[in-house]
Amino acid sequence: VYGIGGVISSEETIKNIYKAKERSFKSPLIVLVSDVKKIEEVAYVEEKNREAIEKLIAKFWPGGLTIILKKKEWIPNIMTADGDTVGVRMPALNIAQKIIKAAGGLLPTTSANISGEKTPRAYDELSDTFKERVDIIVDGGKSPLGTESTIIDMTDKPKILRLGAISIEDIKTQRVNPNGMNPMQMNNMSSMMGMMNNIQRIGKGKRKITVNLDKNNKKFLSKFIEEVKKQFATSAMGVQAGGLGEFFDYVKS
Repeated sequence: VYGIGGVISSEETIKNIYKAKERSFKSPLIVLVSDVKKIEEVAYVEEKNREAIEKLIAKFWPGGLTIILKKKEWIPNIMTADGDTVGVRMPALNIAQKIIKAAGGLLPTTSANISGEKTPRAYDELSDTFKERVDIIVDGGKSPLGTESTIIDMTDKPKILRLGAISIEDIKTQRVNPNGMNPMQMNNMSSMMGMMNNIQRIGKGKRKITVNLDKNNKKFLSKFIEEVKKQFATSAMGVQAGGLGEFFDYVKS
C-alpha cells in the first residue's frame, strides 16, 4: 500500500506525519529499513529470539512482515506512543527501498491516508486533501500486493498482532510458534482467521457464521474474539462466545 514517511531524526517531521493523517499520537508508526543491518540501529534483538527472527527475515524480507522489537533509547517517543517497542520492516518494492536509503536507511512511516479512510493502493486512490499536506509525492504505480503487512511481536514469546500479507501457515514453516499455540491450535486459528477475512469482504446485510470448536480450543478462543474486535473496531460488529454449545458467532448488522 502507499505510505507516508519522513526523516526519523526530526521530531517536527514526525509530528507532521500525524497531522497529515489526523492520526492519534496513541497510534505508533513503524520504521522501514533499507537493509537488515539497520535493525539494530533502532531496536534490540533478544538473544533468545535471535534465531527465530533471523529465520523470519531470511524468509519474508523484503516483504510484508513487520516485526515488533524493543526500541533503542534514541528513537523519538512521539512515534512509538511513548511505548518501549518499535515495529520494523523491509519492503520489497524497489522504489521504496531507494527512498528509504535516501532518507538514511530508516524511515518512520504509516499508510498514506487520513485516518479512517480507505488505505490507498495506487496513486489515484490518494485523496486530494492528503496530497496537499505532504511535500513530495512519488507515483509508484499500483501496489503489486495491495495488502497490509502481517505484524508479529518478537519482544518475548512470538505473538501475531495482525494478519496480513503473511499467513500463519507461512510463519509456521519457519518453526515459529506464535501466540504460544500448539500445532493443532495454530491450524484451527489459521482457519478461523481465514473465515474472518472472508467476513471482511462480504457485502452489506446481516450475516451469521457458526464455527464448531473442540474443548482444547476454548482456551485461546478469547484471543481470537479480541482479534475480531480489533479488526471491526469501527463497524457494527457483535461477537458472542457460546458455552455448552462450544461455538462462537459473528453477527454483522
